[in-house]
Amino acid sequence: MGQDWESKILRISPADELTFWAGLAFVFVDYWACPKCYKLHHFIPLDLLDESLSRHPPLCGVDLSRGAFAEESYRLQYHHIQLALKFSRLGNSYYSKYLAALMKKHTYTDASTRDLFSKSYTAEPRIIDSRFFLREEWKISNSIFSLVDTIDIHRFLIPVCPHLRIICGGVWLSRRCKEAFGRISKHARAITGLEDGIESALAHPGQWISVSCPRCPTDCDIKVSKGLNKVKVMAWHDFGIEGSPLDGGWEAHVESGSYTDWLTPGPTLADRNNSVRNIWSDITRNR
Repeated sequence: MGQDWESKILRISPADELTFWAGLAFVFVDYWACPKCYKLHHFIPLDLLDESLSRHPPLCGVDLSRGAFAEESYRLQYHHIQLALKFSRLGNSYYSKYLAALMKKHTYTDASTRDLFSKSYTAEPRIIDSRFFLREEWKISNSIFSLVDTIDIHRFLIPVCPHLRIICGGVWLSRRCKEAFGRISKHARAITGLEDGIESALAHPGQWISVSCPRCPTDCDIKVSKGLNKVKVMAWHDFGIEGSPLDGGWEAHVESGSYTDWLTPGPTLADRNNSVRNIWSDITRNR
């Protein structure tokens, strides 16, 4: 890059340091700004190792994906968001293959022939108005037993976001675990929007139930079949704009490391009226 940027940082305040690096990354095509180690990392095309897109952390070892409880088959990293927005903005054919791999729809199915239980997952990224959006979909079904009665609770771990998520297995147990942690913490209130939504969907089979996260730009729809043996969960996320990670909204979607983001108070969002879902739906309708 040809300049001693480290010495230049000494002349700016720590609060502006990450914005400084993000500004350089905006100009230098082959770099992105890391919000953890406060350095520029070089773009490595091979970090998407194969078509499964396991999306490994950068060489510095800092995991800036949506956390250990996100879908293991789709570990979207922070630098993928920034590079996708940059390469889309530049329209450079040299990076078109990498961009196409990032924006490819991902599907995964876990099926058991033993109990006829299946779970499928779909992730569909899209850039809308220079912002990175992601739509996720989970489908869970059991062709024999009601999902309310099944004992295979581990397959109900649906990680919509760090705040809307099922922990400890099934909906009932997840709520009890969160309530127990809330009593210990005293100064925090557990976020049980996903549990509320699933319970409402079970009480109104065949109807879509909508919930939104109070902590990050995520909207969610839930529907349980009239036979109570299928559930479909759809989620829409707005991961923000290209630029400083502090301005783009990405960090709100990442696990803090305590694994209790559904408990910590943190900042809350104003009523968004399903804004993320609506933006995605409007674009889809107008295509």
